Amino acid sequence: MRFLIQSCAEAVEARTAGQDAILGPDGTPPSGTGEGEAGKGRACEPFAYVSAAWHPGGELFAGGDGALVAHWEFQQQSPSALPLGTFASFADPKADDSNSQAHAGTGHYVTCCAWHPRGEILACAHSQGSFKLISRQGRVEKTVPAGQAHDGACIGLRWNLDGTALATCGEDGKVKLWSKTGMLRSSLAAEQQAVYCVAFSPDSNLLALCSGKHVVVKRIGGTNAQRTQFTGAVEGEGGAGGGNQAGGMAANSRSIRWRAHDGVVLSLDWSVANGKIVSGGEDGRYKVWDAYGRLLFQSAVVGHEIYEFGSAKGSAGNKSQRGPVTPVTSVRWRPDGESFAVGTFDLLLLCDESGWVQHKSSPNAMRVLDAPHGRDTFALRGSAEVPSSLMSLAWSADGTQLACTNGNGSVFIVMVVGEVRESGPIALETEAPNALLARHTCVDQDGAAAGGGGGGGLGGAEDDLLAEERLHFGQEKVLATGVGFGKVVVVTQRQTHVYDPPEWHQPKSYTSLFQQDMPVKLVVLGPKVMATTDTAGALKVVAYDTGRVLCQPKFQGMRAELLSRRSLAVADDCVAVVDHASMSSVRVFDANTGKPLSQRRRGDQGDLGTISHPQGGAISEVGLSLVGGISDRKACFVDANRDLYLSPCADQTRQPIKLCTMCDSFGWSADSSALCCVSDGKLLVWCIPDVCFLDADLLPLCQHEVPIPKLANDALAPRIVAFERGRISTRSGNGSLITYMVPLALYSLALERCVQQHRWPKAVHLCRTVSRCEGQVRGDQGHTLWACLAALALQQQHIETAKTAYASLGLIDKVQFMNFLKEVPSDEGRAAELALFKGVPPKEVEAMLLQSSLHYRAVKLNIRMFHWERALELAQRQAQQGELELVHIVLWHRRRYLLRQGRPEHLEPYVAQEDELEEGTELVDEEVKAKIQREKNKEVQRPQGMIRRSSIAY
Repeated sequence: MRFLIQSCAEAVEARTAGQDAILGPDGTPPSGTGEGEAGKGRACEPFAYVSAAWHPGGELFAGGDGALVAHWEFQQQSPSALPLGTFASFADPKADDSNSQAHAGTGHYVTCCAWHPRGEILACAHSQGSFKLISRQGRVEKTVPAGQAHDGACIGLRWNLDGTALATCGEDGKVKLWSKTGMLRSSLAAEQQAVYCVAFSPDSNLLALCSGKHVVVKRIGGTNAQRTQFTGAVEGEGGAGGGNQAGGMAANSRSIRWRAHDGVVLSLDWSVANGKIVSGGEDGRYKVWDAYGRLLFQSAVVGHEIYEFGSAKGSAGNKSQRGPVTPVTSVRWRPDGESFAVGTFDLLLLCDESGWVQHKSSPNAMRVLDAPHGRDTFALRGSAEVPSSLMSLAWSADGTQLACTNGNGSVFIVMVVGEVRESGPIALETEAPNALLARHTCVDQDGAAAGGGGGGGLGGAEDDLLAEERLHFGQEKVLATGVGFGKVVVVTQRQTHVYDPPEWHQPKSYTSLFQQDMPVKLVVLGPKVMATTDTAGALKVVAYDTGRVLCQPKFQGMRAELLSRRSLAVADDCVAVVDHASMSSVRVFDANTGKPLSQRRRGDQGDLGTISHPQGGAISEVGLSLVGGISDRKACFVDANRDLYLSPCADQTRQPIKLCTMCDSFGWSADSSALCCVSDGKLLVWCIPDVCFLDADLLPLCQHEVPIPKLANDALAPRIVAFERGRISTRSGNGSLITYMVPLALYSLALERCVQQHRWPKAVHLCRTVSRCEGQVRGDQGHTLWACLAALALQQQHIETAKTAYASLGLIDKVQFMNFLKEVPSDEGRAAELALFKGVPPKEVEAMLLQSSLHYRAVKLNIRMFHWERALELAQRQAQQGELELVHIVLWHRRRYLLRQGRPEHLEPYVAQEDELEEGTELVDEEVKAKIQREKNKEVQRPQGMIRRSSIAY
């Protein structure tokens, strides 16, 4: 991986054809820009850029000394950024009228600038304490003067995600919240020290700020439930300074404060995609936090290398000394949340989400895009060759370009090349902004290279299995890529290309999927479809084969701009989305129609197509199983407490089941029903995870722990990258990729195929063979495989195989229940007993029996559950049709129960029923047992309830 600089030509102060005018505070051109000078293209005097901001349309804006804001545009025909001139210039409001033109733009400078999320307004903070709102045409719409905004310099500002609020901070230690039009809403904080940076949370209900050595998170909005959860989590912690309350914002709500660094915190950012906070300080470290202030990663001192210098000949030898600590001046998350950039003195770092460094380089050591031979440094505006600190960082909306402002007065754009995406035998590496290197490992059953599709580089003992092809897209820049499920998807500015490796020469290309001014932000691949989001906030489900947009799922409160690979999951037939308006629920949609998924619902509870957290916690990640039909689809999610839950997608009657705690990462197998996760430093695998909905006692037996070594100097938990063909690939905290072979996953995959083909004897034989080879004791793979077979047999209602598996596990009570099931004469009765065994609510089981006209079994079910009043109600309902036998059976069971308990009758319905019995009617045991036998015979004699021997193997 490496950085590639895209050069920016010098911005000019004059107006040329097609350029914007230079505007002052009143909308008139400042001095030096008259008509006589307009066409000369005179370069403005050098000054330092200290802040950069991207317009959603793709233009770059930078502000700094001289109260000027310059901007550049990017065209497909040129690899460099073309200057458009000075976007705006601001005169000093303190200058008098006679000298206002002479001092125009020299009294103060721009300290920070940020574009509205929809590109409508540019907010610029100034060194004298004011800030301005500038329209897209360069006209100053609103000026909030110094004193009303801040006393001292206004250092930073930030828009929230939907653009309804603007937060500013300054040297006076105050943090204020403003409306879109510049009206003051509230003063959120009054710190004792200067506040250098602020950042909104993904839902815009929290605001993070840095004050001195501390980071403070304040709640500024949200529902009462969110407030309770926030204040409950921080009970007993100190809050920031108070403030007034305006515009309905609760500025006096509690806050979280923690000591973040040993020096002053200079920069922080809050990721929209993953909800993590990254901060950098004068102590030379950057750290990653969660929203509650828990430390997730702490770096070593950046730039604190050890230098060795030699002494005179014959002296004691070389000496070592550490260099100076360089403050971390800027940090910024990438839009997709998978990495972040860190800027310090003469050094730029690209770090993974976990914190480990993917690449670092000095700006002077970066290669310039399409530079002539021998040009190793960037010739940009200012003293580029003078080492200095990176003052600010800004990612473009599509995450492909990083704008940097240098303390030496230069501004440059960095493009990350060398990033690799891998999935199985396919690897895709970024070579240039418009070129990719594709690799495919082709191995046939004989171990020889399987041809097809390979471009160059085949030949040699080491390279004969590797097919490489360079994919070039002309003048179009690659915006997003996706690799998985045997597909490679490349999205450029105008087209979407779908490759089927190893065939690289004839991709399926589709146009009109995305607008050029609203590029794609996210691509998530599924087995047959992919889901994409763009900067316009649209979620689309696209088919690989046809390129047709199958649907665009929508729901009230949907915020597609917040979606990431964690909060969006895709399968063949459905799409799961975390509802950011209600973080405790997941929305599931049909991939073909875009409508909420039809579900079995429990009464009138819950919305259609919604999976809710059982305790109402906030959901941070979601994933869908990838095999089976829509009725077999399972969804698992991780909440804010890192608990892993499993839920069926099409059955809302079942509550989500907690599988484990302290889950750092999880992943579904691409070719089986297995689920794996990293929990508390352990790698856990569930071969049949939905066994918790079949027999909860089998869940711990189906769990297998894979031993993973503890790497030296690695305090971070590994993250699961891929799970396919029995191999689990994990990315360790230090960046290394480790693959674990799990034989049990291969055994369970073969077992599932046997069950799908209804080859039950072969499945039993496989389990016995593995038990002999791998062991039968609990914890061994053979014992776990028997538990998997029991779960699969229960799922398919193959009682004899389930009985064999339970017997091998030593669960005698389960074996006795299987024997009882074999004696049930009807398929409907057997299905009802199995449903009760699986944990289906008794009311639903009762409805199943009544629908099948098995009234005696419905009555007996309530007697077994001690629902005496409901049992009598069902019996009386049948008595109205002339069948009194069920009433006698219920009364007989009730008398026997009370006799064993030694208690008199106290239920009013039974007392009344006893009084209604005809005189002389005695409930003799033999007569009642005969009536019970007649009811059982009715079940056997029912044509629709006759036993079908094909469902039971003897």
